[in-house]
Amino acid sequence: MSPVEKREPSEAEKNAAIIASAALMAAQRVATERRSEGAKWQEALVLDALREIAFEQVDARTITTLDAAPHPGQFCSESMVGGRKADIVVRLHDHRVLAIECKVSNSALNSIKRVKNDAGSKAKQWLAELGTSQIVPAAMLAGVFDARMLFESQGLGLTLWWAHDLPTFQAWVKDAKK
Repeated sequence: MSPVEKREPSEAEKNAAIIASAALMAAQRVATERRSEGAKWQEALVLDALREIAFEQVDARTITTLDAAPHPGQFCSESMVGGRKADIVVRLHDHRVLAIECKVSNSALNSIKRVKNDAGSKAKQWLAELGTSQIVPAAMLAGVFDARMLFESQGLGLTLWWAHDLPTFQAWVKDAKK
């Protein structure tokens, strides 16, 4: 019963509510699927980029200490780093571990959840567990992101790259040598 009008909704009002609810649910579902597909596409791009610079893919693993990480020049996907999963883990030639989160966002508001709250919180935990000189937390980005939030995330220790500029990422990875 409507508290303002003190009556039951009409059939037309009920139908309008059902249609509006269904449209909102469909929009949310499509947005979630797009982000998921985008992240998978992005992960595939990064894996290919690493192979192009002669890094070797190895099996996924649980990395609780640096000794459990891939060897220098190797990488794996979907691995636990400390207590949090990383999309891609790379062992750089200088022996540091590069933990990459692939993030796709369709709006500045959504980007806060994708980068600051997700990748940023993982970065903070990885740095605390494995040490600031041993791990490089990173995010590979595609889509729309709030610039101020990106700067804040970098301040938390998160390194950022753009999926449309993989050569810059590849050059950085190749140049990380002792």
